[in-house]
Amino acid sequence: RLALGVTIAIALTGTIATLFAAAAVGNDLALRGRPAVTSRFGPTDPSLPLPDCDDPLVVPASAVVSIDLDGDIDGRSLGDVSVEGTRNGTSARAELTVATTIDLDRRGAAVVAGSAWLLRGGTWQQAPLGATSRDLALDDVVVREALATTDRAAAESVGDEFVEGARARHCRLAIDGTAFLRAFPATALIVGAVDLHRWRGELDYWVFADRGVGRLTGSINGDAAGLPASGILGTVRVTLTSVERGTDVQVEHPT
Repeated sequence: RLALGVTIAIALTGTIATLFAAAAVGNDLALRGRPAVTSRFGPTDPSLPLPDCDDPLVVPASAVVSIDLDGDIDGRSLGDVSVEGTRNGTSARAELTVATTIDLDRRGAAVVAGSAWLLRGGTWQQAPLGATSRDLALDDVVVREALATTDRAAAESVGDEFVEGARARHCRLAIDGTAFLRAFPATALIVGAVDLHRWRGELDYWVFADRGVGRLTGSINGDAAGLPASGILGTVRVTLTSVERGTDVQVEHPT
């Protein structure tokens, strides 16, 4: 009786697990490619037109932004930098986690209520307004420095996609190291003061129905001379997300 009971229990358990997995896969397939009711990436109404890759972009007044950068030389890691930021109107705040061969630090910057602050050594300290510009480079700086209308004149349309339920146009364009560094100043925390003007790469960006860029990935590479470690080919990669665009995003005061 015991053996029979164990056998039946195992059989029932296997059957239930199989049915549950089949239902989960079927549900995923049924929902794939369909717009969600809401999405943090942007409008989900499938009837809204999508802008072309070279159309003017809109930088909304507010957004929650994440930027991840990492680099390597011939496959050997140079470390990474993560940026978490929020902005709303004239207020913005960003905190950076740096773990590279150059530095190991947690730093940040903020401009709130007309005053500027820098995070250094774990402490927020008031600073001149101009001192925060590099650490406060969020999606608005990326659009201005890397995705200007003239730069996107030859942008390639990869196709239309859904990103977490929101429709977007997937675009691609070439970029050089100088423009990449202007768009992502935190790159200097990985490569140091090396001149990147000979480096080349490309950016993939997703434009949503609100004409805003909600997602971006890309990379550049070039001669590794001058980088913090010896080698032949240096590479830097980036991933950016900009969500909750145009909503009432709260920018916390450093104090």
